[in-house]
Amino acid sequence: MTMIKKLYFFSILMAILLNSCGPKHVKIVEEKFEDGSPKIVRQYEIKGKDSILLRESMFYQNGQKYMEGKYFNNQRDSIWTAWLPDGKIWSQGGYKQGLEDGPKKVFYSNGSLFYEGQHKMGKRIGVWKFYDSTGNLIQTIDYTSTSSGDTLSH
Repeated sequence: MTMIKKLYFFSILMAILLNSCGPKHVKIVEEKFEDGSPKIVRQYEIKGKDSILLRESMFYQNGQKYMEGKYFNNQRDSIWTAWLPDGKIWSQGGYKQGLEDGPKKVFYSNGSLFYEGQHKMGKRIGVWKFYDSTGNLIQTIDYTSTSSGDTLSH
């Protein structure tokens, strides 16, 4: 064998070995509807005997996604999205350490914004805005001066 062929063969062998030793990702259907279609699907990273929850997807019975997001340290993390049964986005909001954290938006079934605001470690902060189904601002609630997330003004 020439040196190039030996190097090529060694590279392929190393790639196969490294790939087989690394963590594996598996999807597991945790719950099913009566008809057998998936209701909750979770993705795990398998490292030896340990399994780490990475992502969760929930579905309506019609097969459309209901909600999806990532996990970190077995807690919700990053942006989670929820959909209506027809596939339109219903809400989006951030999570950190299992608590709502970051921007939150909820939509009407016609696609217009219902409300928007911010969370910080599970508490509402700043000004939250609420709209009617045609997009007109109908209410604001200011959570700026409270740490409890209670309503201060309308």
